[in-house]
Amino acid sequence: GNDQLRGGTIFNDVSGTIAHTVEVDLFNTPHDPVKMFAVYDGHGGDQVSQLCADELPDRIRAAAHGRSKTSLKSAISRAVISLDEDLISRSFAHIRSRSPGSTAVIALVTSDMLLVGNVGDSRALACRRGKLVALTRDHLVNLPGEMARIQRAGGSVESDSGDYRVGGLAMSRAIGDITIKDKPGLPRKDQPVIADPEFTAIPFVPALDFLVVACDGIFEKLNNAQVIKHVKRGLAKGLALPVIASSLLDRCLASRNSATSLGRDNMSLIIVQFKHPLPSTTTGGTVFTRSRSRSISDSP
Repeated sequence: GNDQLRGGTIFNDVSGTIAHTVEVDLFNTPHDPVKMFAVYDGHGGDQVSQLCADELPDRIRAAAHGRSKTSLKSAISRAVISLDEDLISRSFAHIRSRSPGSTAVIALVTSDMLLVGNVGDSRALACRRGKLVALTRDHLVNLPGEMARIQRAGGSVESDSGDYRVGGLAMSRAIGDITIKDKPGLPRKDQPVIADPEFTAIPFVPALDFLVVACDGIFEKLNNAQVIKHVKRGLAKGLALPVIASSLLDRCLASRNSATSLGRDNMSLIIVQFKHPLPSTTTGGTVFTRSRSRSISDSP
C-alpha cells in the first residue's frame, strides 16, 4: 500500500527536548509534486524546532519562484535565514529565552532531482545502486572552515576530550541560539554560529533506492553505512517501512540500565522508499514514508 504522508510527528526525550519531522507536498500539485521531508532537532527546549516545523514549509513555498535546483536552493536558504533573523530580532514574543536552537535537514524530491539543505548535525543519507551516498556533513565546531570563521569572529572554542564547543554549543551552524550570534559590528554570515544551509543535489534516477533523514541520536551508535545496511536488510526481507524504522531506533536506544551515555539522546527518523519505474506524472513513483521516534523512557 501507499502510506499517507504525515506531518508533525513529535516526541519528547528525557531532557524535554523535542524533535519534529515534516512530510508535505510543498506545492500541492498532484501531477508534478515537490515532496519535502525534514527533521528539526531542538536543543535548549522545543520552541525553535516547533517553530521550524510550523514555519519553514510555508516560507520555502513563498520563496520559491520555480522548481529548478537554483530556485529551490535559494528558497530554502531564504526561508531558513529569514526565520533565524526573526528569532534574532525577537519577532516571536512567546520565545522569551535566548538559548533555544534547532538543527534543520530538509530534503526536497522533485521529478528529476533530490535536493538536501542542512544546518547542524542531523543527517540525510541516500542509497543508490545499493551504495551509501552521504548527502550532508555535520557542522562541527572543529571543521577547519567553521573554526576559522568562529575565531575570526572572536568566538571562544572550548575542547573537552575532543568535544569542541562554541558558547556551549557542539555545532557551528544552527537556527536560533541567538546568544552566539551577537558579536557587535559583524554581519550575520560572519558570526560565530550561522544558520546558512549547505546543499547537495543528485539526479533523481531509477538507481536511487531510498532516503533516510534522521537526527544525530541515531548516529551515536551506528555510522552512516550501518544505517543504510540496516534498511537494505529489512527491505530485502520484505519488511514494512514502519517495522524497519522501529527496529533501527530500537537498535540505537540504550537500555534503562546501560552504563554508557550512548543511545540516550532523542531520536527521529524518516525513511522514504522510491519505487521504479517512475510514472511520468508523479515524483518518485510510489513514495513510501514512515517516521518513528524513541526516547529512553520508551526502552524495555
